[in-house]
Amino acid sequence: MSPPQPSFQTGDIVMHDKFGQGVVVAVDNHPSTNANNDLSWKVTVNFNQSGEKKVTSSFLKLEKDVHRIDVLRSAVSEYGTTATSTCRLLMTFGYDFIATFGKYLHRDKQLVWGVPPTGEWKPDSDYHDAAFSTYERGAYTLDPVMMGVAVTIENLNDDGKLWVRVVVGLRKIGDMIEVSVGDHATVKLPVEYQGHIETACKMVLDDLLKVFTEDVEHNREGYYGLDATIGFITSKQPKTP
Repeated sequence: MSPPQPSFQTGDIVMHDKFGQGVVVAVDNHPSTNANNDLSWKVTVNFNQSGEKKVTSSFLKLEKDVHRIDVLRSAVSEYGTTATSTCRLLMTFGYDFIATFGKYLHRDKQLVWGVPPTGEWKPDSDYHDAAFSTYERGAYTLDPVMMGVAVTIENLNDDGKLWVRVVVGLRKIGDMIEVSVGDHATVKLPVEYQGHIETACKMVLDDLLKVFTEDVEHNREGYYGLDATIGFITSKQPKTP
């Protein structure tokens, strides 16, 4: 009596409920049995989206046995899982960045707040999840996550304050998190970012300093841009008799 043969062979196109479509690259010739005495084989599959994985044959279907809608359902499921995990990672990083940036600027005062990246916002108010573009979007997608970061800047000579909002872009690229300000300042940190956040803090602070110092330098050189980037409200002085 010939030994049982696996139902898959190298080159077969298969579907997996979690990993989607892939191609069989190897099949273990030694089957195992489950509690119902059903035979199964370990099959190595190169999945289109997830790369090479070793899975149990009972979780695979030959493409010819799969309804076309199942292929689409699998792709949607994988997108949803990936988008959810990616957005949660980036939002967790965002919360940690806000806390670290606050300590980076001043050990004892709360000067940094999470605010909406677009639209109106109130100073010295923490908007929690609404500080991320995912809140307004209403869904997790694989687009970059935008985060609003407000900084309270106290005046040197009086008790006045200035509030500045910086929009920080967050994107996962492979095993790195890309942190950007506009299209001119970017750093990449490892997904295991603990101990590396201050690199992003320095970038954001440098960008803020550049906004102010460049305009002052332009003023000294007699150059004025077409758009006002910073505005200060002056107090009205009493008229002299």
